[in-house]
Amino acid sequence: MSKETKINHQPKPEPIKIGTSRRTYATAYANRPPTKRMDTWSWKMVIHSDDVEKNSVSLGRLAIRDVRKKMEQVYKEQQPQVYANEVEKQSFVDLMEMWYLDVVVPRLPDAKIRDEFKLSKRTVLNYQQGIKNLGKVAKDLLVSELNEKSAQDLVRGLQLKYAPRTVQLHATTLRQILLWAWKKQKIDVQITVVTKRPKGEKGYVNNRHTPTDADVKKLLASMRMCSLKKMVYIGWKTGARTGEICDLTWGDVYKNASGYWIRVSGKTGTRKCPITEEVYSEIRGFMRDSDNDQDRLFTASFRSNCSPQLRKSCEIRGIEPFTVYGLRRLRVDTLQRQGIETAVYERIMGHSIRMAQEIYRTTNDADLQGILNVKLKLEPQSVSKDVVSTLIEKLGLSLEEVLMRLLG
Repeated sequence: MSKETKINHQPKPEPIKIGTSRRTYATAYANRPPTKRMDTWSWKMVIHSDDVEKNSVSLGRLAIRDVRKKMEQVYKEQQPQVYANEVEKQSFVDLMEMWYLDVVVPRLPDAKIRDEFKLSKRTVLNYQQGIKNLGKVAKDLLVSELNEKSAQDLVRGLQLKYAPRTVQLHATTLRQILLWAWKKQKIDVQITVVTKRPKGEKGYVNNRHTPTDADVKKLLASMRMCSLKKMVYIGWKTGARTGEICDLTWGDVYKNASGYWIRVSGKTGTRKCPITEEVYSEIRGFMRDSDNDQDRLFTASFRSNCSPQLRKSCEIRGIEPFTVYGLRRLRVDTLQRQGIETAVYERIMGHSIRMAQEIYRTTNDADLQGILNVKLKLEPQSVSKDVVSTLIEKLGLSLEEVLMRLLG
């Protein structure tokens, strides 16, 4: 057969499975390529069970999108009881585990593949945390129940429980899982995930809202000794980010010959924030007798729970809800009003002065009224003896004429 008449075969499709991450009930393999007359692959299905007489069943020539439906139909005929009790009721949690095994595990940092194809440790951690938190929201959701509405319900559940940045990361993971499930014929339609933020009265806290010092004092004064109070106090006094606060150890709150400090590590590196002796003593007052310098101030799970706790605490006390990001904005405003030197400011807050002016800085009525109290200070400038001597000698002016020129 010449090259002109040779059939241009499509690449062989990947095997298609039905089952869960713990058990595969059946697998379909593409065993015969398309021909001139038939442009689809021929499929053979293998049932993984000892209870059936014929484990291998021919499905015929099918388009890839129709293979899974045919598999379920054949399996239902061969194993009706197992299909009704297990296959048909595959959960969304099982689907996520299958995605992780199929997509993430082959690309783990220690996988034997080229470095450019490996996932970073941070990406793998984000995927793992996303699967965990999506599982909490999904609960008993079945794969058969997945549609546009149920996907948005998952996003809605994340928005009510986690911070906006966390929601965006988990929604990205959800999109990848649903796209993979559609391509693998595990769901019938492609599902779109929209992360439009809900309105404030329904649970979303506006992280652009900057609280006042009076709001924070009112909240802290009415709270018992707890992790949330500790976090709000540190955020108020340092302006540190949520993750930076949650990663603190007791050794990061220290004193030396130059003063009292809190050392934080985040996306802009490690920096230290100066604090007063009063703030140092207040934070150290949260320390238990059993704690040492290597122990964390907060448990690992607190980071994902702090936002809803803070919102609820504000609502109970009649305070407009704010976030830890709002406390950071409040700290920026305080330092800006103090007229702190630019280089010092950037070392304390971990971002440029331009970021502060364009993104973080907010103004209030006191700032606007403050322009009425500005007084111009004209300081007399000293005139060097060399200037006076030059004017007298070179121009032949008298001392009185020189003074008139300098002042006039």
